[in-house]
Amino acid sequence: MDSAYKFTEYRYRFLKETKNFFSAGSRQTKNGQERTIRDSRLSKIEENFLESIRIDAVRRKEAIVDIVLKCSATSFDIYINKIKRLSWENSKLREELRRKSYMMDKKVNEEKKQERIISQKNEQIREILQEVEKTRSELKKNNISVKNF
Repeated sequence: MDSAYKFTEYRYRFLKETKNFFSAGSRQTKNGQERTIRDSRLSKIEENFLESIRIDAVRRKEAIVDIVLKCSATSFDIYINKIKRLSWENSKLREELRRKSYMMDKKVNEEKKQERIISQKNEQIREILQEVEKTRSELKKNNISVKNF
């Protein structure tokens, strides 16, 4: 899952949604806005956005507090959506981790079971080899005793 939510995407979405929020229910702003000296920190989109807010605020005679509250509400909505998306991604990743963990535990248990079986078989082989050695040694003794008679 790609959870990259870049700052530029957020800023673009914030500007777009805030502009839509401000211009909802009001007539559209003029296409030919006044040229102002651009601040070197603002992009053309941000400059246009701020100018459209200024024009809307002047036309509607809104207070700065109202403008800030609308901006913060839009920002809040964006963050809520981001939190919901990240929460969903987090739950999917946790689910994936649980599944992988279960599979790993299952494999580890299977390996331990195989190791126990191999260990038991090795022990049986050792016991049989000891019996064979014992029997061989007894046969040699008997064979030597028979030859001596």
